[in-house]
Amino acid sequence: MPFFDKKEEECETGLDYWLYTLKYMEQLKTIPFKGQKALFERLEKLAKIVNLNKKERMEYEECLKVYRDNQNTWDYAIEKGYQEGVEKGLEDGLKKGMEQGLEQGLEQGLERGLEQGLFQGVRQVALNMKRKGMEVSAIMECTGLDAGTIAEL
Repeated sequence: MPFFDKKEEECETGLDYWLYTLKYMEQLKTIPFKGQKALFERLEKLAKIVNLNKKERMEYEECLKVYRDNQNTWDYAIEKGYQEGVEKGLEDGLKKGMEQGLEQGLEQGLERGLEQGLFQGVRQVALNMKRKGMEVSAIMECTGLDAGTIAEL
C-alpha cells in the first residue's frame, strides 16, 4: 500500500477504491465513493464505530446489547408462539379426528350390527320354515337366501 498514490478522483476500479479507502481510513471522516457499492457503506459504518471515543463506544455497545437482547426476545417469542400454535393445532386436529372417527365407527358398527342381526334373523326364519316342512323354493322366495345357505341350516 505504500506505493498506492492515487487521489480520490483518480480511482477508477473497485480495487482502486478499496486501496484508497484502506490507505486513508484513519484520516477520513466519511468514506468516499459512497455511491459505488453497498460494501463501502458497510465499511463506513465500521469505520465510524472504530473512530468513536471511549464514552461513545460504551454507549454504542450498550445500545447494541439492548438491540440484540430485544431482537433475541422477539425471535424467541415468535418461535415459542409458532411451536405452541403447532402443538395446539395438532391437539385440536387429533381431537376432531377422534370425534369423527368415533362417529363413523359407531355408524358403521350399527350398520354392520343391523346387517348381522338381520341376517341372523332371516336365517332363523328360514330355519323355522324348513322345520315346518316348507319347500326350499318357497323359503328362497320369502327370505332371499340361496339354496346352499338354506341346505346348511
